[in-house]
Amino acid sequence: ILNRPTHYNLGQVTEKAGPFHDNPVYFGGDVGDGAVSLIHGNPSVKGSLSIRPGLFLGGMESAAEIVEAGLADAQEFKFFARYAGWGPGQLENEVANNVWYAAASSKELVLKPVIQLPKPLWREILELMGDEFSEASWKTYNDQQ
Repeated sequence: ILNRPTHYNLGQVTEKAGPFHDNPVYFGGDVGDGAVSLIHGNPSVKGSLSIRPGLFLGGMESAAEIVEAGLADAQEFKFFARYAGWGPGQLENEVANNVWYAAASSKELVLKPVIQLPKPLWREILELMGDEFSEASWKTYNDQQ
């Protein structure tokens, strides 16, 4: 889940926000009370895990040091409260039943701030996917392309 900002910034969620105090916190899912995840595109962040080319998870301490040293901007890092999780086969079943749409996505779309966009990120991605996905986005918003 990438497109659901909460009404909180990181400084309101944890005392350990450091240079990320004003970063918005996004809703990551319905699992993991108290879990906060960091996603970013900075390969210099130590302790992070590559989750796809150019996109990384974790490395909060190193990320803070890089921002404090002026080597990156705090807004290049995206924070999520909680996460989405599934049991064996559950996600595949939900995708097959159109509960979720699996989409290849660029680093730029994943890290895009979604607050006050002219078009919701979910809709933008469905339109980029084309065909029946574009149609689903139009139907959701009761309009035509």
